Amino acid sequence: MQQSRHLHYAAKLLDGRVLVTGGEFYEWLAGEDWEHGLLTTSELFDPTASAWVEAPKLPTHTFYSPVVGLPDGPVLLVGGEVVEETTDERTDHVQVFTPDAETGSWSETTKLPVTLNEHTAPLLPDGTVFVAGGRVDGGSATTATTY
Repeated sequence: MQQSRHLHYAAKLLDGRVLVTGGEFYEWLAGEDWEHGLLTTSELFDPTASAWVEAPKLPTHTFYSPVVGLPDGPVLLVGGEVVEETTDERTDHVQVFTPDAETGSWSETTKLPVTLNEHTAPLLPDGTVFVAGGRVDGGSATTATTY
C-alpha cells in the first residue's frame, strides 16, 4: 500500500482490482513520539500488475465502515465513525464508489435510518446489502436494513 493504515476496509472489484479505503494511521517518529491521523485516502491494488494506484479521496474520513462490492460493480461504504476536532461520532452516511478503467469516483446515496459503526454489511444472494447491528448512541443496535 502507498499509505500505512489500520481500521480500514477492502472490497474486490468485478475486474479483480481491490479497493482499500479509509481507516487510521500511526507513524512512529524518533524516540517515543508518534503521529496519528484519520484517512480520507483510497487506493486500488491491481493484482495482475502487482501495483497500487491512488484512488479518489472519500468525502470524509471514516473508520469502522464496512465496504461491500455489489454484483453490478459499485462498492458501498456503509456508516462508520468520523472524528472532527473534538467530537467522535457515528455516521449515517452511505457512500458509493463507482469504479472505472482508471480509478473511479465517490458519491453519496440514501442515508442509514440511524448512525452506526462496528456493524456488519454482508451481500445477500439477491444482490442487496444487509446492514445489521453495530454500535449506536447508548449501546448496541437492534436495527437492520437493506440497500
